[in-house]
Amino acid sequence: MVASGQPIGTRSSAGPGAPPVVLGTHDVAARRVSERYWAVTVAAEMGRADGTPALRFIEIGIADTSDGLLAAGPPAVVPSPLGSGAVRPAGRTLTVAEPDDPTTATAQAFLDSLLAGRGDVSRYLAPGAHMAAVTPGFDSVRVERTAEVSSTTDRRVVRVEAVAIEGGADLVLGYELTMEQRAGRWEIRRLSGAPTLRSIASGPTTATSTTSPSASPTATAVAPAVPGA
Repeated sequence: MVASGQPIGTRSSAGPGAPPVVLGTHDVAARRVSERYWAVTVAAEMGRADGTPALRFIEIGIADTSDGLLAAGPPAVVPSPLGSGAVRPAGRTLTVAEPDDPTTATAQAFLDSLLAGRGDVSRYLAPGAHMAAVTPGFDSVRVERTAEVSSTTDRRVVRVEAVAIEGGADLVLGYELTMEQRAGRWEIRRLSGAPTLRSIASGPTTATSTTSPSASPTATAVAPAVPGA
């Protein structure tokens, strides 16, 4: 699950003639093989040498050892484990963020304060919402892509893909932000790392994943529980 020296969740650019590199990854499936041993499948967006993208599904054995979670061997490229009823976030497809869009600007300023310690987080929060900055913070963060989930005159829910930079490494992060408009400006009401879903397929638990190999899958689509409510 590592290509060209790029750890999982990082991004790099492939130049002309360069070998394939990992542009972005996210875990999509996990199954328990035996006690303290799981097979984890990751979707990896690859950048080919000719500049065209390719989506690969990569499975690797992960063992819970006295030294922590360790890979049991080299990764295997496998067929997609996702069926037609796979988990899909609600709303539109992520597109390149427009810096002039007020919600993009709000998301950028908010994540700057939340993740990189640039300013007081509370100044970007709606009344009654409470959130503390992440510590230790990252060197910097930039919003790259956004997607509208729902929108009214004074309330918007948007998905945001951001890149947090630490020590020269890029970590791809995803958030769902609920924003409310007050006195002509957008403020953050809620934040979640679990986006609102269109649907969740019901099927074998061995083909389902969320955030960790030991997590139990859910069978119904619900809005995420969010801090700052």
